[in-house]
Amino acid sequence: MKLIKLILTLVLLIWTGASSAADVTTPFQQLGIKKFAAIQDGQFVASFKVPRSADFTLMIPNVKDFLTNNISIITPGDEVIDASNFAAFGVEFSQFLPVDELTSPMTTNNVWIIKFSDVIPGTYTVKGFTSSSRSHIPIEVLVENSAIFFHLVIGSPSNKPMVEHHLPISVLLAEGDLPYVNGQVSFEIFKDGEALQHASIRDDGVYPDYQANDGTYSTLFVPLSAGIYNVIVNVSGRDKNGDEFEAQIYRAFKALQDNVYLTGKYSEVLIDEDGDGYNDALMLEFETGGVFQETGDYSIRVNLETSDGSILSESQIISPSDKKFFAKFDGKYLRTLDYSGAFKFFSIGIVYNDNIIHLNQSFGSTSYYDHDSWERDDLLYLGNVTFEPIDSADGRFIEMIDVSFEVDTLPAAAKFGYSATITTVDDEHVGVYGNPDIELKKGVNRITFSIPAADFAKLQSNTALKIKQLTMYPLIKGGNVISKRNVATSELYSCWEFLGCSTAENAIPVVVDDEVTFTGKSMYIHVAQNDYDGDLLKVSDQKKDNLGTSTQWSIQFD
Repeated sequence: MKLIKLILTLVLLIWTGASSAADVTTPFQQLGIKKFAAIQDGQFVASFKVPRSADFTLMIPNVKDFLTNNISIITPGDEVIDASNFAAFGVEFSQFLPVDELTSPMTTNNVWIIKFSDVIPGTYTVKGFTSSSRSHIPIEVLVENSAIFFHLVIGSPSNKPMVEHHLPISVLLAEGDLPYVNGQVSFEIFKDGEALQHASIRDDGVYPDYQANDGTYSTLFVPLSAGIYNVIVNVSGRDKNGDEFEAQIYRAFKALQDNVYLTGKYSEVLIDEDGDGYNDALMLEFETGGVFQETGDYSIRVNLETSDGSILSESQIISPSDKKFFAKFDGKYLRTLDYSGAFKFFSIGIVYNDNIIHLNQSFGSTSYYDHDSWERDDLLYLGNVTFEPIDSADGRFIEMIDVSFEVDTLPAAAKFGYSATITTVDDEHVGVYGNPDIELKKGVNRITFSIPAADFAKLQSNTALKIKQLTMYPLIKGGNVISKRNVATSELYSCWEFLGCSTAENAIPVVVDDEVTFTGKSMYIHVAQNDYDGDLLKVSDQKKDNLGTSTQWSIQFD
């Protein structure tokens, strides 16, 4: 189990640095040695220097293209250790065969693992045979519990790799808790396989090293184009015991083209495209510094917050030719918020070619805006529905019911059409009413249509009326359509109140002992139509409710 843990640690510390682009900084590490053993006539050989330490582990690949065997190690004392005698020297010699991704999170390759304990300092040489057609085999060595530690820094959080900008690259060396100042550090920088810069640095304060005897070995590099760069750092020296040591560090970094940025200033622009006095949009334009790239894609996302905590977002694709960042919030959408007040900048993010170049700069709050300042439809339904019975000239009957509602129109004068479908509360159809061509003036307009008594009388029942569907539409190009269902319901009407209601359940009595129901309103009986012998009608019987109110009569002809 201890060996498996060591192997996983070794894989994590060694292979990740060689296979992926690193962050700006890496943590302090113990000595790690990377060698490329030269292959000649089917044999490979490589030497490395190890200081006094508790142990070190050698890792040699044994996979397709790098099949290896007959491995031996020559110690500083010239002893030859191989698979036949490793136990006698206290050396652990094994082959790591990963079973699944759980036991090999970084590689599924087979490797030889050779672990030395109570290390004798000096130069070790590893040899072996291989069937590989390659020119070199990668050899990895991890020295544990040595006194020497290193730390690689590429740029800084405020100085990221940018094209045509000086990029500091530094190695920090420590021996125990103190800076190590007697090392020799070389930097090699490559791009697309081409060597671009080589520098050998001592901690002497001589350019490009910044300061002498601080344990920091520095150089400067200027990327000339965007892309991935690889850094190989070689470290060598003698520790306090006089033992020679070496280490290699492999890292990659990505250089970006110098890019545009937000200065922290912005402007608010209100857009009234149709000149109607209502704002179609709120445009937020941000002042920029730096340079817009000639190619690539920019996008900006602005999140605003209302005083009650609601968040509204707007994203915008920005073309480099625009030469500015902006976010445009739709006026009609802002009206739907039913919010008056200032908007607080919640967050701002800018992305260029999938890289975040700006995030969460504070811009405070916008100006105060009234809810009614934002763009609205040309036609707004206000409601305020009324049902008004219109009596006949003699006041005896309802001749019609006038139904009206209010709308608010924006144009100075425009023509509209509308239709209203009227039903009973039980959805029995009464009729469709409206006007295909009416002219409305700017502001609030009340629209009225009439339901004739005959349309109600034909129902032959007591009922309330309902506007089941109301549709209103412009007769000009553009404009919005109002379409509403189940708009409003009237009060209950009695069939007795309408001229022409003669055979209904509650109609005027026409025969002796005809039973009727009183609805609490005046009712008129045409004696001439009902009193065949010329005498007046009389009530022969009546029923009362529990409050003593007459509710029914039995009426007969005398």
